[in-house]
Amino acid sequence: MSVNTEQLPEAAQLLLTVAGTTPVLLFNNVWQDLKSSISPLSMNNVVFEFPGAGGGIADNRLRGGFLKMLFLEKPRAGTEHINNKVKELFESAHFKISWVKDMQSWLWNHFAMNAAMETEVLRRGSFPALMNHSDSFANVGKNMREIVPVLKARGATATSTSPFDMMRAVFNFIYKNIIANIEKGKQWYIKYISLTPRGPNMYT
Repeated sequence: MSVNTEQLPEAAQLLLTVAGTTPVLLFNNVWQDLKSSISPLSMNNVVFEFPGAGGGIADNRLRGGFLKMLFLEKPRAGTEHINNKVKELFESAHFKISWVKDMQSWLWNHFAMNAAMETEVLRRGSFPALMNHSDSFANVGKNMREIVPVLKARGATATSTSPFDMMRAVFNFIYKNIIANIEKGKQWYIKYISLTPRGPNMYT
């Protein structure tokens, strides 16, 4: 399941009604603590994961791109069977699994990373405009550094699979494989996937 952050409480309540004790795989940004973010669902029925992906909503459609990588929380007591099923499913589709020991901190860091990025997007007017200004990347980094005290106050810790490292890797990929080649006069095209919501801004 993946929904807008503010829709998560409503979605969790809906799943409690229609899914019962069926295991749930949650792809979602979360700024609350994990347990309260999915209440009234049980933590034993939910596994948290995040895709190696990026995108946004425009005209009530989700547009973005996927890398074949998933950030999956390491099993908690009671979720081992769900984690194993998720691992088998995605590895059978040739996705790489990156295990995250502290998913709470990882998601808090990712939420903050989005804030750092969106601040610069607002400043530039759009994400394509951000990509067209080389100093935007430095500004995003500056925004990240300014958010670090907030993360520390919240109790988040950095990990070897920090979203900040993921963003740095994505930026490096974009520059090396797209921007640098555009500067050389080559034409590149980025494919996007587009998902139509099943409800108001809700994607499953």
